[in-house]
Amino acid sequence: MKKTLTLLAAAAALAGSFAIAPAASASGCAVVKSDYTMTVSCPDSAPGTQFQVVSSCPDGLRYSRWENQGNAITMQCQNIRLADIRFR
Repeated sequence: MKKTLTLLAAAAALAGSFAIAPAASASGCAVVKSDYTMTVSCPDSAPGTQFQVVSSCPDGLRYSRWENQGNAITMQCQNIRLADIRFR
């Protein structure tokens, strides 16, 4: 968790256009996004062992690949928004 918080603080400090948006608080995931890029990281303590990010883009929903918890998923599109975080 400390590593995730350090990563978020560094990303926010380096790029003033980034905003830390609230994520699924029950899962403890962290989201760092700009208008074009969104990075989601879920800790090992989140439900299940893998997570998937669903983003909303102007052309519809986009689904990331499944990733092991503790890693980060980065997605890109214009005006990207977090639609869902899924666990398995």
